[in-house]
Formats: sequence, C-alpha cells, structure tokens
Amino acid sequence: MRFRSNDHYITASNPDDSGARRYAATTPVAGVVFRASDARRLYASAGRGFETPTFNELGYRADGQAGLALDLSAARSRNLEVGSKWHAQSGARLEAALFRADTDDELAVASNSGGRSTYRNIGRTRRQGAEASYVQPLGAQTELAVAYTWIEATVRDAYPLCGTAGCNTVQAGARLPGVPRQQWNARMQYTPGPWQWAAELVASSDTVVNDLATEKAAGYALLNLGSGAPLADRAGHAAGVRAHRQRAGPALHRLGDRQRRQPAVLRARPGPPGGRGPAVAVGAVITGPLAV
Repeated sequence: MRFRSNDHYITASNPDDSGARRYAATTPVAGVVFRASDARRLYASAGRGFETPTFNELGYRADGQAGLALDLSAARSRNLEVGSKWHAQSGARLEAALFRADTDDELAVASNSGGRSTYRNIGRTRRQGAEASYVQPLGAQTELAVAYTWIEATVRDAYPLCGTAGCNTVQAGARLPGVPRQQWNARMQYTPGPWQWAAELVASSDTVVNDLATEKAAGYALLNLGSGAPLADRAGHAAGVRAHRQRAGPALHRLGDRQRRQPAVLRARPGPPGGRGPAVAVGAVITGPLAV
C-alpha cells in the first residue's frame, strides 16, 4: 500500500510538504486439524498480521507541523490459536479456543485537541484470552445459544504520555483502552412456523477509557427482543419488527434518565435478478433504561 501527498501551495513561508510512504508485508497463515472422533475436532493455527495507518491516522502530524504523518509505521502482529469443536447428532455444538496476538508498533492516539487527532506507534502490545460457545436445541422449534469471552489486552512496553498538564508514563502491563475484559451473550430462539422469535442478553464488564488505565466505564447489559418472517415470494425477501431496550447506567454508552424513541423505519432495496420485486424491511426501535 502506498500513500502519496502532492502539495500545490508552496510559498516562501509555506514550504513544500509533499511526501510518500509505502507499506508492504507478507502475512502467511498456517493451520492443522486433528479428527479426534466423528464428533470432535482439534485445531491449531498461526499467522502474521499487518495493519497500515489509515488516511485519518496519517492526516495530522504529532509534532503539529504541516504535512502527512508519514513517520507512522505499520503495526505487525503474530497470532496463535488452539481450540476444539464438538458437534453432536442432536444438533448440540460446543466450541472453545485459546488465543494470543502480539503486536509490534501498535498504533494509538498521540493527542486529541480542537477536533484534530494525531497518532503514533507505542511499541509492543498483547491480546490473549479464551472464548467458548455452546448451542443446545430444545426440541424441534427452540434453540439456546450461550457464549463467553475473556481477553487480557495490555501494553508490553512503557511509553511517555504528555499533555497540557505535563507528562506521565504508561506502565508496561497497563490495560489497553476500549477492550472489556469479559463479555457474555445468551440467545433463545423460537421458530414455531414462518415467524421467528428471539430474546438475547448481551453483557460486558468494565472498560478502561484512558491510556493511563486510571479511569473506567462501568459494565453494561443489553436486552434485545426480536421477531421476523420471510415474505412469500421466490426472491426470499424478509420483513421484521424488532424491539430493543437497554440499561447502560454509567457505562460507555450512557443513556441518562430520558426515554428515547425512534419512529418506525421503512427500507427498500432492489431484489436479485429474476426476483419478483424489491426487498422491503419494516423496523421499529425503542430504546430506554431497563427498570432496576
């Protein structure tokens, strides 16, 4: 990938800020699967990742000078995963995995002021954890699915953090912001006929919200209720109505004490070639705090 900037406004007091930067990498991936039985598989995989800065991240230089931030390096990661998958004849399914991703030259915010964000490479980080999911049919029409993820996302190299109030040091081992340590999901789905009914509970633990890992947003839980059915035509279009309520409390997505409502929404899109008309979806969303 190559980024290039051509500066066409050059004066004695405004020098040429043109520049270019090329990013390239080979990202191999390999995996192996072992068939332990007819119902169980064990697997392992390893690979490398490569993430270039985006145009937004290159837009402003951290030193405040004009021109693109062409000094930013691409983040490179090494990823490992081992796990197991089990599938019973009854339809029950169980999956579990352990994973680790080590990243060099992690991209992070350097400053955020006046509507402008600048970025920099902060060194090494690590994301590691475990996840598991289980699906259990409860008769011919009902299915229960549960999932859990635990992840530890930390800084591995200490780095300085400077602002208007002075400089601090983000210590090695500090949690990365924006990554909750635990997440839960449970979904019950009932399909008695053409209509499908579902209730889903999503929950998350607290989330670090600053680089120093000294401030956190509280965890939250969301309850989703939904229903839908296919339209009776050969194109297989669908229409559905969904009701949604959440309690976020003092979490990252704070709702406050106000009840918020959105009107019904009508969407249409062209159907596939040979279909019998456009696909139409009707939806209504109601958002508000759950009763404590």
